[in-house]
Amino acid sequence: MGQALLVSISLAGGSVLLLSGLYLLLLTIAGFWHRPQRSIPRRQTTRFALLVPAHNEEQTLPRLLESLQRVRYPQGLADVFVVADNCLDGTAAAARAWGATVFERFDEHQRGKGYALNWLLHQITSRSHLYDVYVLLDADCTVSENFLEVMDQRFQRGSRVVQSYYTVADPFKTHVSALRHVAMALKHWVRPQGRAILGLSCGLFGTGMAFRKDVIQEHTWKAYSLTEDIEYFLDLVDQGICIEFASEATVWSPMPGSFREARSQNVRWEKGRLQMLVQQCPGLVWKGVRRRDWRRIDAALEQAVPPLSVIAAAVVALLGLSVLAGHIFALAVNAAALAALAGHVFLGIRSAKLPSTVYRSFLFAPIFILWKVTLCLVSVLPGKSQWVRTPRS
Repeated sequence: MGQALLVSISLAGGSVLLLSGLYLLLLTIAGFWHRPQRSIPRRQTTRFALLVPAHNEEQTLPRLLESLQRVRYPQGLADVFVVADNCLDGTAAAARAWGATVFERFDEHQRGKGYALNWLLHQITSRSHLYDVYVLLDADCTVSENFLEVMDQRFQRGSRVVQSYYTVADPFKTHVSALRHVAMALKHWVRPQGRAILGLSCGLFGTGMAFRKDVIQEHTWKAYSLTEDIEYFLDLVDQGICIEFASEATVWSPMPGSFREARSQNVRWEKGRLQMLVQQCPGLVWKGVRRRDWRRIDAALEQAVPPLSVIAAAVVALLGLSVLAGHIFALAVNAAALAALAGHVFLGIRSAKLPSTVYRSFLFAPIFILWKVTLCLVSVLPGKSQWVRTPRS
């Protein structure tokens, strides 16, 4: 490989990664100015419908339903609806035992969370128009006791869509879960806080999402892709709807503790993100530029930013090329990209107030990065993928 080609690759790649790193660093720094909204004493009046799509969740669903019973909110103002979707176990019976209203769905052709949610919403709205807000929760999650109090405050202040903080339930069980805890804190806490300060849209993370009734009525849930939350988020942003971040409310979810368990989930996420990047983001950027709408542009850019592991691996590789080429400017560009990425990670850890024990997991980072890069390469290969329940120990 000629020296000129080495320089061109390291400069072009380094410039793209530097812009990505600076973008993430900007969101991180802005997030330090974010403050949780103050709770204003007022009568709680919002009627919530809590929607739970569940596929073979007999073992995990009771934890969610138990946590919902501990939530501080007036009795009679929140109802739980579970769709037992193509279940082969006792999910429906477990949900009924905890007092949830259960709908059983069997459809071998339209499989997946998006179809289940659309069907469940139709079942509820065709029977009742009592609810002011619809909340979507995964069956294996648990929620903070103040969850509905926070949501009530937000919607009484005029919010239309709200995303809570979504994090790992048992972050220090393994090195894999610890590193994913860091990654999720950066994506689900640090960046949304920065976006809130900059007036941008937070994003939707698949669970802990709340929608005012008129949003659901005007924008029917028709997101059926591998990453239905990203698809619906991009649709809402394109319609001018801002998603707000409620850092005061928390949803915890167990994460796969091994590479084997996490493989299918990560491949699905990456394939889904790439699908949205190709199908929806170019048009979103074009509209954003024409209308000078930074919310549209930012929502698209977020999907274009690769996982941090991929950025880190690429920066190190390009630094090596810069050294081989002996080009000072290329070396400086890639060193700056690495510094911006490191700033995002370590300032983000401080912003999210993660315990110092997370730093021990970084000793395992090279193996994690290699695994993540391999999965990202697999995700770009042709071939269909479909939603499957993620196995967990």
